[in-house]
This record gives sequence, C-alpha cells and structure tokens, in this order.
Amino acid sequence: MTAQTAPDRSGLRAWLPGFVALAAIWGSSFLFIKVGIRELHPVHLAGYRVATATLTLLVVLAVLRDRLPREGRTWLHLTVVGAFQVALPFTFFAYGEQRIESLLAGIWNATTPLVVLPMAVLVFRTERLDARRAVGLGLGFVGV
Repeated sequence: MTAQTAPDRSGLRAWLPGFVALAAIWGSSFLFIKVGIRELHPVHLAGYRVATATLTLLVVLAVLRDRLPREGRTWLHLTVVGAFQVALPFTFFAYGEQRIESLLAGIWNATTPLVVLPMAVLVFRTERLDARRAVGLGLGFVGV
C-alpha cells in the first residue's frame, strides 16, 4: 500500500476525541439527574443545570474576549429557545427520572433526532426522505 492509496485517517483523528467526550458528557447527564433528584426538586435541579451552563458560557466568553449580544430582539429569541429547548426539557427529564431509570431516559432522548426527520418529511414537508437519509435513520435506530 503506497501513501497515495492509504486511507486518510486524519479526519477521524480530528473529530473522534471530541465526539467521544461529548457522548460521555451528554450520556452521564442522565445519571447525574438521577442522583440529583434524590435530594433536589426537579425544578431546582433544572435551574442549577441552567445556572451552571450560564456560568460556563460567561467564562468561555471572557476567555475568548467576546461579548453577549446587545439587541433586544436577539435576547427575545434566545429566551424563547432557552425556555422551550433547554429549561423545559431539563425539568421534564428530572420529573421523568423520578419514575424511570436514567438509562431509559437516555434512550428516549437519543430517539429525539430520529423522530425529527420523519416529522419533517411527513408533517411539515420541509425535507425529502431519500435513500441516504433512510439508511441513516435506520442506522440511528439500530444504534439506539
């Protein structure tokens, strides 16, 4: 095998460590929710998670010497997205994990993107289901 025919593995080395770290962080959050709800109310737990994320964002902004947006319209959009796509799901998962195991909560969360494509195809008609997407959707369900 010559250098010209050898597969390029630099791309895999570039994204794989970050992908594994993200999976570990994301997956372990369900375990930490389960541990946290033993002592905290689900709403408080969700609030602490959001507050921790806020502090982390502020530290990152300070390190990068960047700043928060100044426009009111942007803050309105961020507030709506934050409430419906962060605060409510965090709260619902905390309530749910009072009755189910963290593993099951993680599995249900993993199915979220797998439900979005069929919804976009069938309900909203904003996407087309071609062969590549169908294979990806099938592999996603197998993976979950």
